[in-house]
Amino acid sequence: VFDRLKVLDLTCCQHLVTTPDFSNLRNAEKLIFDGCRMLVEVHQSIGSFKSLVCLSMRHCRKLKKLPDNICNLSSLQRLDLFYCIGISALPHLLGYLKSLKHLNLSYTRITTLPESMSKMKKLNKLDFHWCRSIKHLPEWIGGLKSLENLNILGTKIEKVPKSIEGLINLQSISAGFCKSLANLPYSFGNLKNLRYLDLQSTNMQELPDSIGLLGNLEKLSLSGCSNLKVLPSSVGLLKNLKELEAGEDSNSGRIGGVTGLPETIGSLTNLRRLILQTCVCLYSLPSSLTSLSQLETLNVEGCKELQHFPQLPFSLVKLSANGCAALKNISGVLNLKNLRDLSLGGCHELVDASALESLTCLENLELCHCNQLQSLPQLSGSLIDLDLSSCHSVEKVSADIPGQYRLKGSVELNFEGISESPPLPLLMQTPHMTHSPASAASGLTLFASNLK
Repeated sequence: VFDRLKVLDLTCCQHLVTTPDFSNLRNAEKLIFDGCRMLVEVHQSIGSFKSLVCLSMRHCRKLKKLPDNICNLSSLQRLDLFYCIGISALPHLLGYLKSLKHLNLSYTRITTLPESMSKMKKLNKLDFHWCRSIKHLPEWIGGLKSLENLNILGTKIEKVPKSIEGLINLQSISAGFCKSLANLPYSFGNLKNLRYLDLQSTNMQELPDSIGLLGNLEKLSLSGCSNLKVLPSSVGLLKNLKELEAGEDSNSGRIGGVTGLPETIGSLTNLRRLILQTCVCLYSLPSSLTSLSQLETLNVEGCKELQHFPQLPFSLVKLSANGCAALKNISGVLNLKNLRDLSLGGCHELVDASALESLTCLENLELCHCNQLQSLPQLSGSLIDLDLSSCHSVEKVSADIPGQYRLKGSVELNFEGISESPPLPLLMQTPHMTHSPASAASGLTLFASNLK
């Protein structure tokens, strides 16, 4: 019976201290010991398998080493040691696993990768994120010609070797939270097949001009790179880029984010998401932004020094600008026929909101804590949610309140903290409309037209 067994799954065998003798399981293809938290030893017979394809030992926290003869598993394609926090070293001849395609060493305590791994010509995924004891990415890594995914997130790696240009099939690099990583080599631009690059919360101070050579790059994440102030103009060459994140984590307490964008940003004709939240020293956006014909989401929340928008692209669907305390002019949103979500909460200097009248598809509008705002123009008949809470200076709202036949859902009007509530008869005439109680302030008049 055991001779024909293909899969042995002992997941979460909490009292298993050593694996069984595998001598009678020579035809097994998959061994799973995930969550065996008391496991401390792998039986020496593990090296006798000729057909084993997968060995998974995730969360085997007390396991401290692998037997050397594990390197005899000539058919092994997947080795998963995720969260084996007791392992601090790998067998020197691990590279003899020449069929290996996926190696997961994440959260182990290894300090180096054995040089023999340079022989793993079929390896396409190497993952050792949050291995906090690893400080160096070896030069030989450039010889892993089949590598497609490299995850070094959260390690203490200080630099990327020039030899990385040899990874001609690499599609994804996750290097976020590598706090010691400050720059990339110029040769980085030779990674022609790279599609995803995560450098968030690194110590990156500048990007090489060769970044523009990454013609297939689709997502570039630079969020939380507090020391990165300027993007090279060559980013405009990233014709396939769909997402660019270059802001700061609003919860980090750090003062960072880019101080400006190059005019060449307007050449990113496939860009769909641009995230610049909490760039506290960003004073303006380039006029070339209007050329981003595919842009759907723009986030500039917390950009406290931003005073106005240039004319924004007509493709925009969502604009988040909460906390732009210096924003005075929103004429850049004129005639954005596709805009559905607009957040301007906490824009304390905003006085003129007349541009809102041209937003014919607007569904959600947030204007809370806009202290200087005095009036609203006629608003979209598609409006579902309007938040005017704590807009203490608002005296007039000219709103085309839709009848039931035009509603997509309930209309939420939040007038809390601004003035008297809209007249009760008006609310009774308008199906599906609810409102929040107003404070004792006075002077608000709500004009409604086209009631059916």
